[in-house]
Amino acid sequence: MKKAALVMLLSILAAPAAASAHGGDSSVVHACVHKDPRDGEVHGHVRIVLPNQDCRRNEAPVHWPLPGSAQSGQAVVGPPGPVGPAGPAGPAGPQGLQGPPGPSGGAGMMVVDSADRVVGSVIGFTFDGPQRILPNVVLQKDGLLVGLTVGPGGLEGSGGSLFFDQAGCQGQAYLSGPFDTLILPGTIEVPDQTLYVPDLSATPGLVTVRSFLQIGTCFTFQFDLLTAVPAIPLVDLGTLYTPPFSTK
Repeated sequence: MKKAALVMLLSILAAPAAASAHGGDSSVVHACVHKDPRDGEVHGHVRIVLPNQDCRRNEAPVHWPLPGSAQSGQAVVGPPGPVGPAGPAGPAGPQGLQGPPGPSGGAGMMVVDSADRVVGSVIGFTFDGPQRILPNVVLQKDGLLVGLTVGPGGLEGSGGSLFFDQAGCQGQAYLSGPFDTLILPGTIEVPDQTLYVPDLSATPGLVTVRSFLQIGTCFTFQFDLLTAVPAIPLVDLGTLYTPPFSTK
């Protein structure tokens, strides 16, 4: 009995101590795996330990690289770098297809006479005192655009007086030019409601005026008109329209 106890004590003293430490390397995962005493194979229970922690007598130390570390063979993701400079502008793309035509616009405000005959389109307004606003209309006649005003008594001209090279408002009628606008000023004078416009084929020149016609009244007065342009009668407005006029 005493001999058996002595042999057991010597066996315990001769048994190996705890397995050696992993060396303290914190870049790997440390673990202790159960070792089968029958065949010495390492399998079974796995226990994660600290880098400097020892394994037990019946365990074997193992380790493997941390995911993403240099030892694991995986790419190490670092902090994002600074934003790089903008690249050059790319080439212009091809021209796109033409879109469908849009809806046609309305005719806008028009001036009509008492028989609903259209005089022309309203292009603006003239303030005649604080209480009255007069529409400005464009008359189209023989390829010309002529500006007129719709007054309380009917159509009014937008041009100046008619000048004559003879006394008594006789002879050739002139207007004071030059005229380089798309919409021509029109002068309405006798006889009846004749609309006069400048002759655009003529060159402005010097004319000695001996009389002039203004709102149906002839005045005798002599002076030189440096930029006189011959006036031509375009149409008698009284034969085209019947007052009163209105907008629609």
